[in-house]
Amino acid sequence: MKWSVLVFAAGLVAGFWIGGSPVYIRASPRPAPVSQKHGDRPVERKWTKEDFQARASDRVAKASRPGYDPYGELFADWSEAEIHAALDEGLKNPDYVLEGGSGGGMMDALFGEWMKRDLEAAIAWFDSVKIESARHRMAPGLSYRWPAEQAARGLEFVIANKDLFPRGSPWSILVKNFEASAREGPAALGGLLGRITDEELRLDFGNAAKLPAGFDFAAFVQTDGFLRNKNESAVTGLLASWMAQDRETAFDWYLASDGPAKLIDLVPDDIEGSHGYWEWLGGKLTTLDPSQRDALLAAAGPLWEMESSSAASFAKRIDDRALREKVHEQAAQAIFRGEIQSALEHLEGIADPARRIEILTSMQEGRMTASLPFRQPVTGDDIITLRKKLGEWRASESQIEAIVKKIQP
Repeated sequence: MKWSVLVFAAGLVAGFWIGGSPVYIRASPRPAPVSQKHGDRPVERKWTKEDFQARASDRVAKASRPGYDPYGELFADWSEAEIHAALDEGLKNPDYVLEGGSGGGMMDALFGEWMKRDLEAAIAWFDSVKIESARHRMAPGLSYRWPAEQAARGLEFVIANKDLFPRGSPWSILVKNFEASAREGPAALGGLLGRITDEELRLDFGNAAKLPAGFDFAAFVQTDGFLRNKNESAVTGLLASWMAQDRETAFDWYLASDGPAKLIDLVPDDIEGSHGYWEWLGGKLTTLDPSQRDALLAAAGPLWEMESSSAASFAKRIDDRALREKVHEQAAQAIFRGEIQSALEHLEGIADPARRIEILTSMQEGRMTASLPFRQPVTGDDIITLRKKLGEWRASESQIEAIVKKIQP
């Protein structure tokens, strides 16, 4: 039976070795064998570099799709009885039921396949499991694989099993409920947030919810559920959708309600979106009053210490030279993280070479870079580049030595 393979053969599928020996099960299709013969046996050709690249590209493309399951093809022709039997067998093996065990991904995938086919039967099996360590280990995967069309049922399950879901671990089920409630309107989403709070579930997780086009955020931010939870990270994530759909209105609301520093929390996660957002936000800087500008720059500064390229994007659309140079000065903190070239490029955004030297001689390491457990090493070539640039800026020998000592004590 297929299920008997599970305990002995998860290694190849999950990328692990079980019991010290490699194990094998039916693999996904390989390149077609050629017609060469070795005696009476057909011989499969060896994989080429191109074969591996094609397979890797195919896997990356599949993995980028929502709901991708790397085991989906493997279990597609398994019956529910075989899945049930395999899960029962897996419960006998500590590698599959203990936290950190190498077979956890296989159990989650089997259970997720069953959930797709018959949610009630799968949950009934889960409820029958007496091994608490197995239930706790499987709970995050259960949340992730819970069918979106059964979001409300998932919330009830979480509420009935709070002990299985510490902190923000049921985030996937909650996000699916966010999306379902948002389709009903802002009042429904606000009501959901209120219920989540009443049930003492945590909202301390990043939020990838996609709210429908045209969602009335202006009405949503007036709901009691939002106002009770607006500082929670999951709720901030909801407002990121507002920034994506109607950036100008969201910007005005933030200025009026929470202040400009909160705008830093809405930076998109992807690189392209992040730089586009920083550039747009930089263009807004001159529209703010001095206190608002200072608040925004103070909030952004620690982030720029860690990612100076964001500061470069932010500075692109700042017309005021003094403000633009202030941004470059903050971003030059990258020099303490070992990013010599990036720091020098920011300093060259400052018109006066004497001011660049002054900044470097007086600069103190920021709290973000100081807290790093490691940083990019400064090489001999970096120091040569630094000395050459300082010479071009007409720094004195004593200034050059003091700056180099600061960077490379």
